[in-house]
Amino acid sequence: MTEAELHRSIVKWLRMVHWRIPVIWFSVPNNPRSRVAGQRLKAEGMLSGAPDLVFLWNAWDKRGGSMPLNATTAANTLLIELKRPKSYGTTAGKLSRNQKTFQAACETAGVPYVIARSIDDCERVLKERGLIL
Repeated sequence: MTEAELHRSIVKWLRMVHWRIPVIWFSVPNNPRSRVAGQRLKAEGMLSGAPDLVFLWNAWDKRGGSMPLNATTAANTLLIELKRPKSYGTTAGKLSRNQKTFQAACETAGVPYVIARSIDDCERVLKERGLIL
């Protein structure tokens, strides 16, 4: 399975998920088709190394009152980088230098950053954060 195939299968799965709370998620198209497109997108704020998926939600638990789900400022953000899983005849996808730099910046800022290689990885992470049933 290629990374693009993994990405499409996870997006298809995300569109069918039953969310516990309202969640906004989107994909970050970070792969320009040409040098000119890359220059234009960089001028518009494209950041090399940005993750594939971004999840945003309200950090306050509206079901049970006003207690915060998590006291950290990044409690309402999750970034997921998708990488090809290891399969017969291929090696697992690895983070690029720019992706490692972005991951380190997230860790410094306290923003959760996860690498996922399957739908199961995504499901586990989203369940751990109480976002899906």
